Amino acid sequence: MPTLMSKTHFLIIDTAAEICSVSISRGDVLIHSEENQTPNSHATSLTILIEKCMTDATVDYRDLQAICVHQGPGSYTGLRIGVSVAKGICYAYDIPLIGIDGLVGYGQAYLAQSTSNCDAVMVAIDARRDEVYGAIIHRDKSLFLETQPIIIDQSFLAKIAHFQQLDVLSNCPDKLVRLMNVNNIRIDRHFQFSARYLNKYSYKMATQNFENNLAYFEPNYMKNSYIKKT
Repeated sequence: MPTLMSKTHFLIIDTAAEICSVSISRGDVLIHSEENQTPNSHATSLTILIEKCMTDATVDYRDLQAICVHQGPGSYTGLRIGVSVAKGICYAYDIPLIGIDGLVGYGQAYLAQSTSNCDAVMVAIDARRDEVYGAIIHRDKSLFLETQPIIIDQSFLAKIAHFQQLDVLSNCPDKLVRLMNVNNIRIDRHFQFSARYLNKYSYKMATQNFENNLAYFEPNYMKNSYIKKT
């Protein structure tokens, strides 16, 4: 197997939410990205997007240092598709696989590019009813809350009440506007989950040697519910 840092390019795959997206980076620099905005089109579009991204970026699979895949949590079907395709390419070309926490990656990307005065950012993906899968990242990019299932209730709102401003990125903004209607919360409706924002975080995981075992790697479905302490 090639050493993890002996090549230069990364293929990044995100199928955790409704939009299917892929990108190519050289080191931590984005080269090209492709998306299908049609909700839940992963099964029909992922391999097409990958081929187009590789072709347009003029990158061969043998140039890939690793494939980085959003390992979850997120859509059960979407995660299965993304991980299965990533593993298939890795097996075929003897490429390392790196599973990444996309929520943390998106939070760090937002903080790096945003002009917001927020103390922290919460990144959340819909988990139905009054729940989300979420992570909270401080302005200095340290974790306040690692990725986990969260029930948006009064107990959780009290936990984040000390933030002067908490920006929230989510694929269910309307739901969170209803559940998090407090003064220190700002729901950002413009940031979109896409693999084009995961280049720096993917590179960071690669340099820290977060390579996964291909045979045993599975998506992080994170099905257990967050239970409020009494």
